[in-house]
Amino acid sequence: MVSTRSGHDLHHRLRRGHPLLTAPVTPERYAACKHVVASRRGTFTGPVDVALEGLGLNRNVAVVVPGFGDAMRIAEQSDLVALVPRSCFTIGDAGSAQMHANFASFKLPVPTPEIAISAMWHPRMDADAGHRWLRGLVVEICKQSGRDTEAA
Repeated sequence: MVSTRSGHDLHHRLRRGHPLLTAPVTPERYAACKHVVASRRGTFTGPVDVALEGLGLNRNVAVVVPGFGDAMRIAEQSDLVALVPRSCFTIGDAGSAQMHANFASFKLPVPTPEIAISAMWHPRMDADAGHRWLRGLVVEICKQSGRDTEAA
């Protein structure tokens, strides 16, 4: 079973004081930075790279990690730039408030499609009351963290 949540746009997180923030963020300056990318499949490229290629630019992906939280933690302690859904800006507990305070963010300097975030579970769990409750809680948190519509 799958529930898809859509309407999440991508932004960048980088540590406060990052050299990229010393002037307006142009596609050229952005592409010249080193990047940390979150990818479950370990891929180095995505929609951002397609948009940059249309301008004759390529970005330098230095690190690929499995999740957005990992990407943000690396960006917080380095000069790497992390690409994350805007919803990552508000998700977290009180302990993550300090981490978010250490970040600056900016919208992509190139247009990209919004991303869909999906939750998947085995059909035998569909009627399980505890699992249903947890899925509902996750959906509610996603709704509170940004634009969100149910696509499937």
